[in-house]
Amino acid sequence: MNSQDAHEQLGTSPAVFAFDPERARCVPENAAVLEADSARMVLAELADRARTHEGPVTPEIFHRWLSEVQEATGVPREELLRPVRIVLTGSLAELELPALLDSLESSAASGSGAPGVRERILRFVGV
Repeated sequence: MNSQDAHEQLGTSPAVFAFDPERARCVPENAAVLEADSARMVLAELADRARTHEGPVTPEIFHRWLSEVQEATGVPREELLRPVRIVLTGSLAELELPALLDSLESSAASGSGAPGVRERILRFVGV
């Protein structure tokens, strides 16, 4: 999927922007992923990075965070991305991360009330 396709898919998916952590946790497929010890480790490490960050989260910053989280946890990349997708979108949809991050941050900056990447992470893990 290229960036344009991801933006178009996001544009037609209001659920991505209507952030609801509790609803995301109740989806059986998501719950199974989030129950894993590896998911808890990944989300705790990701929240640590989000907690100390100020401003928008660019794809470059997020990529660095994922690399650091992978190094800290030893969780393989694909397994690491599953809980991250749930936190960002409420589902396991395999959207292109750079386009997703840009769209989430743009929406948050527009005054739409949709949370940005940092806020989604912190609200999802209960920080």
